[in-house]
Amino acid sequence: MLEIVNRLKELEELGIAGELLQSVVDLEYSKKSNESNQDRRSISILLIELSDIYLSMGNQNSALLSLDQAIDIDPENPAIYHRKAIRMNDLSEFEDAELFIHDALVKFPNDISLHQDAA
Repeated sequence: MLEIVNRLKELEELGIAGELLQSVVDLEYSKKSNESNQDRRSISILLIELSDIYLSMGNQNSALLSLDQAIDIDPENPAIYHRKAIRMNDLSEFEDAELFIHDALVKFPNDISLHQDAA
């Protein structure tokens, strides 16, 4: 899986990496209900990578949507919430980011990265 992500990052400059990675994620996402926790974590990591690719291509909305998909697949992964809070701040969505971080802290009260986001 990591090899695929690395290859897609190399293809990013060609503008097709996001499409290819989205296809892989869509395929894996469609099997979500039958996946183990580890498989869901792998899919969520792919979605985080996809978000990074979309952001580097200037597609901020798709970057946030990919993170929303990752949260849907792996809602117990605080790293996704942290990444989304950063993206929202980067996009100057400060009020929404503040509310999002607050909700994430309710869910993950001991997560250091989320506390840093709230500061």
